[in-house]
Amino acid sequence: MGDVVLMERALRSSSQKKREAMVEAATRLFLEYGFEGVSMDVIAEQANVSKRTLYNHFNDKYALFEAVMALLCESVLPWPWQPADLKRGEVRSTLEKLGVAFLGSIYAPIQIELYRTVAHDTRRFPQLGLMLLEGPIQRSHKLVGEYLRAWQAAGEIDVPDCDRAAAQFLGMLKADVQMKLLFDARRKVSPAEIRGLAKAAVDLFLNGAGPKGARSEKPRKKA
Repeated sequence: MGDVVLMERALRSSSQKKREAMVEAATRLFLEYGFEGVSMDVIAEQANVSKRTLYNHFNDKYALFEAVMALLCESVLPWPWQPADLKRGEVRSTLEKLGVAFLGSIYAPIQIELYRTVAHDTRRFPQLGLMLLEGPIQRSHKLVGEYLRAWQAAGEIDVPDCDRAAAQFLGMLKADVQMKLLFDARRKVSPAEIRGLAKAAVDLFLNGAGPKGARSEKPRKKA
């Protein structure tokens, strides 16, 4: 019985290593040649596996690209907290930390190459754009929305629509830097610039653009 268990573990380990090799090869090839420019045959060859093995793990090239996208985007907003763990009075500092983590991930060169690949190929293959929108982008919006709802419930912020506010906050974070990185390969972003972008976005998000003291106070409930 013990030998059977060891054999099953060895087979699973071998299968996992092959899968990792396939995703690694696909990542390298997709980002260099685009979705259309890479065949499953070439990916199998580069991963040193048979075409049959490749299709045993991935039904088609879309499924393989989805695995690549999941791998590259799993580090975007890798936030360890749950909304219930957020402490009172830490809205600003938490949003700034979240902003730095988010921008540091999406501005990484490999993430920019992923966006370039999707933007280039999505006209002929719309499913690629949907993968990005319904996968990592939606996940980021959902996570920020959960934080905003937690702060809303605690009375620390007041926004009419937490989901829309989450999308607006992430859009404010990115500013125009992501577009510059996508279209200018010479452009670089420093950690100091990322921190500055995060702080500026949080300031504007929490305070608005009106003059200080111009915002009307909330009506107090009658005793």
